[in-house]
Amino acid sequence: MPGELIVLEGIDGAGTTTQVRALEGVIPNTISTRQPTGGPIGHLLRDFLKGNRGIPMAAMACLFTADRLDHCVDIKKKLADGYNVLCDRFTWSTIAYQSLGMHDRELPYDMDWLLAISEPVITPSLILYLDCEPAIALARVHTRGQTKESYENAEHLKHCTAVYRALCGSSEDREELAVSVDGAQAPDLVTTDCVRIINTHLPTLLA
Repeated sequence: MPGELIVLEGIDGAGTTTQVRALEGVIPNTISTRQPTGGPIGHLLRDFLKGNRGIPMAAMACLFTADRLDHCVDIKKKLADGYNVLCDRFTWSTIAYQSLGMHDRELPYDMDWLLAISEPVITPSLILYLDCEPAIALARVHTRGQTKESYENAEHLKHCTAVYRALCGSSEDREELAVSVDGAQAPDLVTTDCVRIINTHLPTLLA
């Protein structure tokens, strides 16, 4: 039987990585992965995210999508082999983050364009959106002691939060199964909520 693809989405500091690790220990026969990937396109993207090189948002969106399409080849193989796949970030992250700056009328790109270039990407079985206010998320980011990425500031994360919430609210229109989780809670409570949602929507996964 093919496996299921479950995606964790949310702004930096929302806890997507923490929850992927937690759920990996709960869901049987599971492989975890992330985006950007560790492949050549993903490495290039991570260099851009550190601010080492400037690049237009539209070009970043294309690179993220290319990385995801390459990643989908491996994900589909894993699913066909019966593995469940947990992915830290997916299509919504590109739409939320790369829509930053696309309000510039000189750029012929908008949300519809971002959705359109993502059409070939596999649709997850379930999207768990960890909803977290930017102030809380940034406080968590600051405790990491790591180099900040270019998007990790209050203004950018406020924009991304609004986009994520809009995507979650309109997910049925795109035939996506998505559920919002209170990401501001303690990690163990978030995990409990995620497990409950998985049991509700994918009841055979944890049986």
